[in-house]
Amino acid sequence: MLHPTLASEVEVRPVVPTPHRPLGEILLQARVISPQQLEHAVTFQLQHGIRLGEALVRLGFATEDDVAWALSTQLELPYVHLRPDMVDPEALKLLRAEAQRRLGVLPLLAAQGELAMALADPTDHRVLAEVQQLTGLRPCPVVALAPNIREVLDLLAGAPPPEQNNDLALRLALSNAAQKGATHVYVEPLPGRTVRVRYRTPTGVFPADGPQVPWDSLAALADRAGSQGVLAFEVVLADRSVEAALRPVRTRWGAGLAGPLSPIPADPLQDDVGLPAEVWDSALQALHGGGLLVVACSEAGLRARLLRSLAARLASRWGGIVVLAGAGGVRPIPGVVECPEADAPLWQQARPDALVADTPALSALRQPLLAWWPGQRLVLGLPGYRARHVHAAVGAEAAVVAVRGVLSVVPVPALCRCATVHHAPPPWPTPQVPVRWASPGGCEGCRYTGFSSHAVAYEWAPAQGQGAPLEASARRLVEELRVAPEFLVPVLEG
Repeated sequence: MLHPTLASEVEVRPVVPTPHRPLGEILLQARVISPQQLEHAVTFQLQHGIRLGEALVRLGFATEDDVAWALSTQLELPYVHLRPDMVDPEALKLLRAEAQRRLGVLPLLAAQGELAMALADPTDHRVLAEVQQLTGLRPCPVVALAPNIREVLDLLAGAPPPEQNNDLALRLALSNAAQKGATHVYVEPLPGRTVRVRYRTPTGVFPADGPQVPWDSLAALADRAGSQGVLAFEVVLADRSVEAALRPVRTRWGAGLAGPLSPIPADPLQDDVGLPAEVWDSALQALHGGGLLVVACSEAGLRARLLRSLAARLASRWGGIVVLAGAGGVRPIPGVVECPEADAPLWQQARPDALVADTPALSALRQPLLAWWPGQRLVLGLPGYRARHVHAAVGAEAAVVAVRGVLSVVPVPALCRCATVHHAPPPWPTPQVPVRWASPGGCEGCRYTGFSSHAVAYEWAPAQGQGAPLEASARRLVEELRVAPEFLVPVLEG
């Protein structure tokens, strides 16, 4: 579907970035502080000889999170929420633990003479110079909250070294792109075993800052995306979370990645995931008296969003103790207890009013089902099953639990508007799979593929009442020119 030469050879001249804006102006524009508060903070700053950000925090006008976000925006640096699995163990060894705590830095990734490291104040040249002296590598700063850095340092102290993380450089590049308002990201291999990461905003295409994405890791990531259909990342910023859905693309120099950056609603109640309101209402009504609801989706990121939204809706409608296992996010859900997937059986023994759990395989269903008690609402997520397959596979396991319904969601690539300019859509149902749907020229919005973002076809099969067959939602997507039939034909036949 990709025009192979355009993807790697067409250049877009980047717009020259604007000079750094003052920190106070950024916070004013974001309505974090008022003009009167800024004036007071400037006076306080001059009196005490401290930085403006510290003055705002001391006066209670802004949080550390607000200042870190504004600082990363001002300096055009990635802003990250750190976790232990984001740390490359080889980079961690380059700086002694005593120096890490004294300087307030966390080494993340070492590559090509650079050391990506998280610190709260990237303008502290004394810290940057000492890190370079101790490691011999040029510091590549990433902004993170000081308490977040100390928390991860505490978790890593005395713990086994974290496993090698092959996607950290890409995550940092995505964070940088999302911070600058990117709508799409393009990761392209170039001659000389180098990788270029660029992002698109409404004003142009720019190179992403941060450590270089290793050539070998890009090949592995492209293979992973090919096997999973899409490579999904949640990019956590100070004020929002963004989902990057990257798909493999063919270029002249090898496999690359490209895809949109889509905002993730902070409130799961507002995240419809592309499903109409009547489907959500019907699914909740089916669980009114308790029982089992199965959510089937092949894409782990989308399945997690479905489960989080259902957990939030259960807590909002009926309250009680609602437990969400294995589909955790960064922001907590009001009224919902979140826990790792492995802790789901323990919580189930405590008999919560509702348990929502992501299960990697049918064999993992047995324990939650055996511990089910009458009146409990049970929602279990499974990877990639149609409703009829779920009924056949779960029937034996769910002998003591009434299956109230199966919600099956299938993500498919959505057509960019440029795709239909040169190709008239075939009738539905299509007599044969179209040879080509993408526009031969494409556009920067879809990066010459003819596809942008994704759409969802869904199937709702309740035990009682009217459902929604997959055929109906698939046909509607095609008639609205949102999806090419070639992607839905194998889904309907599967």
